Amino acid sequence: MAALEDAAKIMHGVAIITSKNQTATLCALDKNLYCGPGCKSQLTPEQLTNLKELGWEWDDEQDAWGFYTGHG
Repeated sequence: MAALEDAAKIMHGVAIITSKNQTATLCALDKNLYCGPGCKSQLTPEQLTNLKELGWEWDDEQDAWGFYTGHG
């Protein structure tokens, strides 16, 4: 069940990110998924809060939003 919950959080987060950056891509690196390039400054405070509640974190090094899956 945890995998299904993570999948829902990933898809919801991707929808938020791509609402502001329709050319953002999703890629996997080790145990993380990244969605970018970054659009952190374009997101509303509500969207930022939603991403954080879903488990997404901003990664300066990748210039993208990251989601730790624990799988890899």
